[in-house]
Amino acid sequence: MYIEIFLEFDGEKKMCEVQEIINRIKVSLEAHISKSSVSVVPTSPAVCKGTIPPPQQ
Repeated sequence: MYIEIFLEFDGEKKMCEVQEIINRIKVSLEAHISKSSVSVVPTSPAVCKGTIPPPQQ
């Protein structure tokens, strides 16, 4: 069973902190759901403090 989880993280966290959380979630879920392969994908809001320009229309 393939499981994909897209999670939004605090933009102030360092990637190493985010990766530690992702690793714990992955290990925990795979231990509880036999024959599973878990992917946790870090995401962010569409616009992060106005630093990403809106798409051109």
